[in-house]
Amino acid sequence: MPARVIITGGSLGGIVTIQAIEQGNLGNVVGGLSICGVIAGSRNWEGALDIRLVYDAVCGQVPGAGIPGGAEGLPKDSTFAPLDLALALNACFGTPLPAPLPTPPQTLEQLGRLVKFLEVTQIPANFIGTDMGYVTFAMSNLVHVPASWRARSAWATSTWTTATASSTP
Repeated sequence: MPARVIITGGSLGGIVTIQAIEQGNLGNVVGGLSICGVIAGSRNWEGALDIRLVYDAVCGQVPGAGIPGGAEGLPKDSTFAPLDLALALNACFGTPLPAPLPTPPQTLEQLGRLVKFLEVTQIPANFIGTDMGYVTFAMSNLVHVPASWRARSAWATSTWTTATASSTP
């Protein structure tokens, strides 16, 4: 057995890592590293809401860029899918479409909207799709299916525990 262990986990595993450090009796565990763990609680949803509201303000009137819903995410039982989101983001910002779809050249208007959106939200350009997916689809689940979130607690069931252990001599 190693003398010292550092636990680490990414994303949901990062949440598990923090939970283990805070509540566990971990013996020879001397630390932990949460990699991209969403550990700020409701503050994460505030940021997501901000991103969605900025998107709606910048892109709401652009043909093809509309995303149903708004601050509460998609309407209940919406059929809006990830490809629809990619098409909306492309219509507004000129961002690349998923392969094998060809991406039309970005216009100056799209670039201007992209710059404005990035200036206000302060997110990296390569995270637009990820963050907009989070706020579009996860926000909708949070609003319309709150019971599903309680069932996904990282520490309530071992099937969601993704933290890993690494040792040092």
